[in-house]
Amino acid sequence: MPHNIDILVVDDDPLLRLGIVSMLQDLGYRAMAAQDPMRALHMLHKDLAVDLLITDYSMPGMTGVDLAHRIAQQRPGLLVLIMTGHQQLEDDLDPDWRKLTKPFTEAELREEIESMTST
Repeated sequence: MPHNIDILVVDDDPLLRLGIVSMLQDLGYRAMAAQDPMRALHMLHKDLAVDLLITDYSMPGMTGVDLAHRIAQQRPGLLVLIMTGHQQLEDDLDPDWRKLTKPFTEAELREEIESMTST
């Protein structure tokens, strides 16, 4: 079942990034990936259409929360899902952002996205 949602996945781990993009595509979403926050910012600077940012929290150079804050300044209303292996994040999340604890299943990812996009 196709979804009209463009998703950008940002994770510095190539296997995780590929796995998440594959799960999203299996679920019918349009997904693209960036290997680090700077690449994601470059892609978005070129007016890449993105409805949802799924980003790892812990990455070299910039946290996923910092990345989301930078992107949200330019794209208000962007949906954000922060992935983390930690129960608690050091940074405060925007109240509209969600957190998904790793590891997660395809079903958990689908449920989180559906709950974010159904409002």
